[in-house]
Amino acid sequence: MKKISLLLIIFGLSCFCAKGFCQGNDDLVLTTYYPAPNGVFMKLRLLPRNDISPTANCTQRGELFYDNTGNQMYLCDGSIWTSIGSLWEKDVDAAGAFFIRPKSADWDVAIGSDQAEAKLDVRGGDILLSSASDATLTLETNGSPAVELKDNSTSNAWIIQAHDGSYLSFLNGSPLMVIKNSPMVVGIATETPDLNYKLDVNGSIWAKNIWAQRVTFTGCSTTGRICTKTISFPANRFTSSPTVFCSAGPNMRGAASASPYSGLMCTVSSVSPSSVTISIGNNKSTTQGFDGNKNVNIIAFEP
Repeated sequence: MKKISLLLIIFGLSCFCAKGFCQGNDDLVLTTYYPAPNGVFMKLRLLPRNDISPTANCTQRGELFYDNTGNQMYLCDGSIWTSIGSLWEKDVDAAGAFFIRPKSADWDVAIGSDQAEAKLDVRGGDILLSSASDATLTLETNGSPAVELKDNSTSNAWIIQAHDGSYLSFLNGSPLMVIKNSPMVVGIATETPDLNYKLDVNGSIWAKNIWAQRVTFTGCSTTGRICTKTISFPANRFTSSPTVFCSAGPNMRGAASASPYSGLMCTVSSVSPSSVTISIGNNKSTTQGFDGNKNVNIIAFEP
């Protein structure tokens, strides 16, 4: 009989609440004896609220409320509201694989830091990218792959691939290297390599047994026939006297009565492991000389 009366009371309260009379902003205090004679509460529902800001201060430690806007439950610690719900949600991608993401697309993720300066900010440790086959890091622009960094396990090498097929550029304040795809050329220390050459180097070349340099001859008399300049090799570059070649294009001028020669002669006067002396000019005429400064290309290599 007691059970029937209790059921009637619960049924009456349910009807009363179904009419909307139970919803409101009143506090509800639940107490029970320990041990609970009839087990535990199976469910507890909080009315979703829009009038409490999770960023506002609170004073009643232990209070709970459910934020209807962010779909989060918050607990008051006596001063601020702290989320006690999951900040992540699980979903399934098109391939049927599970993944997790922050509940809000506007949130950033910080690991090892109390602030995030990017969508993912990792500090104080390394990032491990591992895969059963070839690990790949893809950079996208507007949803389309732009650059891939891939570990090729077959050839034990790294592959850097630009998906748009144009070029890869490596910068450090100034150009370091540019690799263009059409035509296939490489530029070092320049962003605009000459497309007529496979390799365009803006500066000196220093390899193990080769050295190349463009030298400017200045201060030569405009009426003199020969101009000589000594160029020093990098320290400890060669252990013996290298073989040296030089080239110089037309840069002569002549008197009105003279017939200008077609080009400027370039000869190696002397060479040692530390330096080379280059002479340019034309010893066939005393009336011809230099028309301003002259660039000379020098290549030295040690057999």
